[in-house]
This record gives sequence, C-alpha cells and structure tokens, in this order.
Amino acid sequence: MTAAIPVLEVRDLQTHFPTSAGTVRAVDGVSFKVMPGETLGIVGESGSGKSMTALSVMRLLERPGYVAAGDILFRGTDVLAMRPAALRAMRGGDVAMVFQDPMTSLNPVLRIAKQMSEAMQVHGTGAADAGRRSVALLGRMGIQAPERAARSYPHQFSGGMRQRVVLAMGMSNEPALLLADEPTTALDVTIQAQILDLMRALNRDFGTAIVLISHDLGVIAGVCARVLVMYAGEVVEEGPTEQVLADPRHPYTWALMNAVPRMGTTAGGRLTTIEGMPPDPLAQPQGCRFAPRCPFRVAQCDVHPPLADMGAGRQSRCWVAAGGGHFQRPATAAMPRAVVPERPSNAQPLMQTRGLVKHFPVAGGFFGPKRVVHAVDGIDLDIYRGEVVGVVGESGCGKSTFGRTLMRLYKPDAGQILFDGTPIEGATQSAIRPMRRRMQMVFQDPYASLNPRMTVGETLGEPLRFHGITQDARATTARVRDLLGTVGLGANAADRYPHEFSGGQRQRVAIARALATQPDFIVADEPISALDVNIQAQIINLMM
Repeated sequence: MTAAIPVLEVRDLQTHFPTSAGTVRAVDGVSFKVMPGETLGIVGESGSGKSMTALSVMRLLERPGYVAAGDILFRGTDVLAMRPAALRAMRGGDVAMVFQDPMTSLNPVLRIAKQMSEAMQVHGTGAADAGRRSVALLGRMGIQAPERAARSYPHQFSGGMRQRVVLAMGMSNEPALLLADEPTTALDVTIQAQILDLMRALNRDFGTAIVLISHDLGVIAGVCARVLVMYAGEVVEEGPTEQVLADPRHPYTWALMNAVPRMGTTAGGRLTTIEGMPPDPLAQPQGCRFAPRCPFRVAQCDVHPPLADMGAGRQSRCWVAAGGGHFQRPATAAMPRAVVPERPSNAQPLMQTRGLVKHFPVAGGFFGPKRVVHAVDGIDLDIYRGEVVGVVGESGCGKSTFGRTLMRLYKPDAGQILFDGTPIEGATQSAIRPMRRRMQMVFQDPYASLNPRMTVGETLGEPLRFHGITQDARATTARVRDLLGTVGLGANAADRYPHEFSGGQRQRVAIARALATQPDFIVADEPISALDVNIQAQIINLMM
C-alpha cells in the first residue's frame, strides 16, 4: 500500500525578521507533519512563534519578515515555490486560515453577506448558493437571526460575534486544511463549545485537517489528537495530547500545566506563575532556552538540547527528560494569599449606577420601522474601593457596552452614574478628562486600542506626562521600564511598534497603559482572553 501523503509537511522552518538591532529568529527550526483528517494543536506563550509558523505556511508574512530556510509542502507541493495564481487558488479554497484578530479580517464597509459570498464565489460557488450558504453558516455558528446578521456590517457585532463570522468564512469552502489562530479567544464558554463542536464536525464529516493555535490548554485538549509545545521559536515537546498534558516531558509544559487555575482556588488566592520572562529574541541563551526559568536545571543545560525521540510518538527538547527524568512539583512554601480588604460599615461606593440604560438605533431603511437594540437596560450596581466585581455573559449580551458606558465613552440614554459621589452621566468630556487618571479601561481588542504610529514607550509615556505623574524624560523612561516589567515584557519593548508584537504581547501593553496612572477604578474588558495561562496568572495576581 502507498503511504498517505501529509496534507501539510513543515521541515526545519526558519522565519527571520531583520531589525536595526539584529535578526529576530521568530521561528527557529520547526518541523511537523499533519496527515489528512488529523488535528494538531500548537501551544506556547505569546511571542513563542505560533502565529508566525502559520503565517509562514500561508506565505502571509509582513515585511521585513521572510522564510530564511526550510520547506513547506501542501499535499507534496512546495508552497514556497508557488506562483501567485497557485497561491490564490490554495488560500481560502484548499487551505483556509482564521486569524487571531477578527476585525482586521473583515472589510468594515461591506455587509457580512457580501464578504462571505465573495469568499465562496472566488472558488466557483454560484451567487445564489453562496448567499444561502452564508446565512446557513451564520446560523450554525450560533448567531441569532442569521438573515438579519448577514445584512449587517462588522462594527454592529461584538468581538465574539465578529470572530464567529470569520470562522464561518474559513469553513465556507470546506477546506482540506484549516489553520485556526486563536479562533475561540474572544468567545464566551457557551459559544466556544459550539465552535469547537463545529470544528470537530468539519474534521469528522469532511476530513478537514486542522492546525489549532491556542494558549488555552483546555481548547487544545478538547479538539486535538496531537500537540506541539513551542517556546522561544522552537518546538520543545510534541506528542499525543492526552499524554503530553497528563505527563509532561519538558519543564515548560509542566510549568504551563501548573499555571492553569483550579476551581478550588478561592477569591483572593494567588495563582501559580512561571518565574522570570521569556528570553530576549535578539539574545537567546546558548544552551536550553528555558534554562534561566527552569526549576529542574542541571549543568548540561548550558548546551543546547536536540528534540529527542522519547518513544510512543513523543519528542522532548530536554536533557533531564532524555536521561529518564520526570518532573515533580518541588517542595516549596505555600503561596501567599492576597489580602482582600474588608469594607467599612460606612463605606460609600466608588462607582455607582442606578437604572443605567444604553440603546442603539438600528436603521430600518426608508420605509422600514425604526428598531432599537437594548444593549444595557436598567442596571443598578455598587462597586466599592478595593472590590473586584465580575461581569459575565454571552457575546452580545451588553458587557462591553456596560463597561464603556461606565467610563463615559458612551453617553447613557437614562439612569445615573456616580464616580466617588460625583454624577458623571451628563458631564461633558472636558469635565471628565481630569478623572481619567483615576478611571482607566483595558479594551477587548489590543489591535485597535494601540496607536500604530507610536512606539510602546510613547504609548505608555503619554498618560504619565499628560497627568503630570512624571516630570522629566528620565523619570518617564524609568516608569515605562517598570510598567513593562510588571506585565512580563522586557525594557527593549519600549522602542518597538505595536505591529512588531503578537496579539498577547499587545494586550500586555494595553494593560500596562491602564496601570500607568495607578487608577482607583479599572474596567477590564476581556483583559486576559488573548494571553497564555502564565501571563494570565501574572496579570490576575497583579490586579488583585
């Protein structure tokens, strides 16, 4: 019998980004195969090279990035040698990619139906069939009133709903290979379960091979038969998902598993994190790249380890594991508990709402009836100083609108908002501006909330100077460096622009900006949804 040809084969892939300070090896010697109908997960911290691997496969790297070496084969055909016409036929047809940021994947001036139909018509589907299939796919994605949704524009959807539209577009041509980059990041658990069910159905019913990139180990466990663990541009462990998660053979995988929050953790408890930070991409360690953070380090770790065969379809890049070692939780003192402040009996709410209402009109055409979306409808809430209040609900239920209305980024249609006893529901923006030092917001979409023309240092320094927190350039630089360290980024990040970071790293910059003024009140809209479990734990510990 002839052996099956891999639907995707990547051999010794090396993706580089030249900078003024040197060359960043974003992907450094990555190899893997995906067989027809197989599901492969890729996990790792922000900036580990997960997304760059997928973008390299699709030949969608932004300049100055380029594939420096290696091979990428789709069904045996060299992707790196494909001419533009062949690439266009492959993308969206045989191979589809769902990107991490749904807003940049959708055209803001075209209705959803037009965009979805176009993706199918380019690959031979008739206009009428494409229109019907668009509505059906939106319904399968859990979007209410799919016919109306198809006539809508992207800005009329929440982040989670936009992600569902992008997923529908990716699945529309029933591709042989689906590359899904954080496809469930912006979704609530109910819709996340629906999307994962759909991906499993696509894999089962059509034999679509799936490469699922995620920082969520639970998502990987629910979909993928095999998993790659990446760190600092390299694959550090590979194997069957169930075995890798149950018995990690690399200290980094072990540390990621320990950083996953347990349901038994009570409010105020500290979460386990990985000590230290990932290495500077311009100054990688000569030996094991995880060694500076590894609790199991031995002398041999000063030599760079190979990705060694561990048997039973498993590989690990670790000298300790290669010598037969297993990883046990080291005996350490109990994690200190965060102090949950007690509320004085005479305490006044820091933020208070009464009957808060925010509606959005929906155009009904020249002769159609006027309709209204009831985004926020009569919310009463008291939030006290030092208190942490969670707001949960499905995508589109009004969570983000409520947060933005609290911050007076939206003007309420009715009701009261009092900040530290001062009514602000009717205040002008000039009156609210001085309060911004005490009120900050972390937005759901880090791609849209960071100015692409400002360096990270300028972005973090702006609120410090505007509110008079730092008086000179030296003090501003020092404070920016401290903020970057707080969110797990190196000091050299200050000189880089947002497009030079991964989605998770951009979210850390957005969190650092919110913390810059040491505010009394923060609205954090999905602040950790784009972050890996270790950085999630760091940020939660910081905010607590």
